[in-house]
Amino acid sequence: NGITTDGSTNYALFPRDISLVVNPISWSMGVYSRTNSTDNDPDCGFSTNTYVISRNVAGNFVVATPGSVASFTFANSLGLFYLVRTNSVLLSAVHNSTINASVATPGSTVAASEIIIAGGAAGNGLVARNYAFAFLGATVPLTLLTDFYNAIQAFQTSLGRQV
Repeated sequence: NGITTDGSTNYALFPRDISLVVNPISWSMGVYSRTNSTDNDPDCGFSTNTYVISRNVAGNFVVATPGSVASFTFANSLGLFYLVRTNSVLLSAVHNSTINASVATPGSTVAASEIIIAGGAAGNGLVARNYAFAFLGATVPLTLLTDFYNAIQAFQTSLGRQV
């Protein structure tokens, strides 16, 4: 069923300069959450304080970068939550296949960053959720968001862990 974090001691940290792995202005990353809860700490992000919170204690889906924050009311923290960077100035927050917010972020948000799942920078502020899937890679073209979500949902369904 993936990994379940406890909110106090465990999280996933990939201590690698991810600018060596992905194009700093064309990438996507996210998690598939199976837990409906509220938490003010990131579900996934980079140590440069670029992150996504699927649902905070105020009931908002949040996307943040060092210079911008966007949030909006959201019903739950279930499903696929991810960030899509398609160019050098825009970062979009997506739930399943819907863009919910975009923030202007000039320049790179990933240079010399570590990847963190279920926690903030350096493991501060940990989240207690079950994650069935996580990814980091090339950008998901905005025209293919539905296909991308459908493929992940089919995979989760085949394993009996879809939400």
